[in-house]
Amino acid sequence: MNVHFTHECEDLPVDEQPEREPPGSADAEARRRIAVLAELHRRRNRRRWIVGLSTVAATALIVSGSLVAWSSQARAGDLAGQIDAWHEEHDRASCELAVRIVSAVGLERRAQDVLEAAEHVGGASWLLPGSERAAFASDREELLQTIAEGGFVTAEDRELADSWEARAAASGDPQSFDVLEECIAAAAAEREPVSGVTAERADALAHELRALGDPRDFDDARIDRLEAAIAQLRISATAAAQGRADFETLQAELGLAPAQAIASLRDSDAHLAAVLAVLRGGHTPSDVLDLIESLTLHLASAWMAEAWQLEAQGDAEAAAALAAVSQSTRDAIANAAPRPVTDPGTTRPVPPTVPPREQRPGPIPPAPSIPPAPPTETAPPLQPEPTQPPPTTDPEPTQPAPAPEPEPEPQPEQPDPTPPPESSLAPGGGELLPPPRQPGPAAAGAWAAKPAPPSLR
Repeated sequence: MNVHFTHECEDLPVDEQPEREPPGSADAEARRRIAVLAELHRRRNRRRWIVGLSTVAATALIVSGSLVAWSSQARAGDLAGQIDAWHEEHDRASCELAVRIVSAVGLERRAQDVLEAAEHVGGASWLLPGSERAAFASDREELLQTIAEGGFVTAEDRELADSWEARAAASGDPQSFDVLEECIAAAAAEREPVSGVTAERADALAHELRALGDPRDFDDARIDRLEAAIAQLRISATAAAQGRADFETLQAELGLAPAQAIASLRDSDAHLAAVLAVLRGGHTPSDVLDLIESLTLHLASAWMAEAWQLEAQGDAEAAAALAAVSQSTRDAIANAAPRPVTDPGTTRPVPPTVPPREQRPGPIPPAPSIPPAPPTETAPPLQPEPTQPPPTTDPEPTQPAPAPEPEPEPQPEQPDPTPPPESSLAPGGGELLPPPRQPGPAAAGAWAAKPAPPSLR
């Protein structure tokens, strides 16, 4: 039987082995206890370090996970903000396009009316230079043709423009109605916030943002074409207006026209010069149409003055035809579509006053004047008419035929109460006016059969 005895000091290193002492020694027991306590202390410290390091590692894992989650949530919030910013920019770009559409529809309508009223500008050889007139007539025809073909705006554009014009009219102050600001406010009220802004949806939000594309990707090439066509028309219209005959030349040529006609011509020339001054600075396409309108009104004033000149020279038919063309041109300008609600044009000069149309075939004065006195009724004849008409049937043979009544003596010719044309003055001592003429069938036919003015020399 083998019996193995283990000494308590066998666990100690060799260099720490105590000297062998006799069993039962008190010092040996004390040293043994000290060694055991030291070992237990080392083990407790080792366990504490292990637990501490494990706690630190677990805490680090928790903190890092929280940081990752917080970072994902922050990323999702940032992506949601970018999506909101994209929609804001998209709505602004859409509203800016709406403003351009409203302006383009108004420009097209006004351009069609004004250019149709300017149909005789190309033939005003006495007032405008030849090459400039030809260039303007060509640009005018091309623009009207494109409008007729629908090359600038669509039916949806017109519907959108009508809705905004109705809202502007309903506001009570169309001149100060801001289509852009109203459109942006309406779009912001209808826009819904981005939903699902969580850390789990960060990748989905990033994919949604990439799929949105360019916020300003709109097709407005048709509006660019309209503005380019009006800009081209501005060049020819400006050249024609700048090359017009000066007022002094017209006044010398129209020496027989009354002062009112000359004053109207002076006003239209000054108005045309003011619009040209506007175009030399910053201007809009509506200002170009104002220039064409002013040029047309100036020609209408010149035609009216020449109508008075022809009336004074005795050519009533030509005067009536020219006056009719002048008045129809003025009426067309007065009935033209207004400027777009997006471009009220606060710097636009006020055009000359258009006189009302008079109900007579003679030339119409270019400015309102006091109407002539009503014609005096013809005085009744001095001798009363016979009370018994002469018999219309033959008498019976048994009765004698009645004696014929003596014919009344011829009455002296009454003087015409209307003063001669040379003394026809407007009531109140006004300017000398041409006498009203009652045209015969030939003159009345000439009034309706001559839509274009006669050649101005």
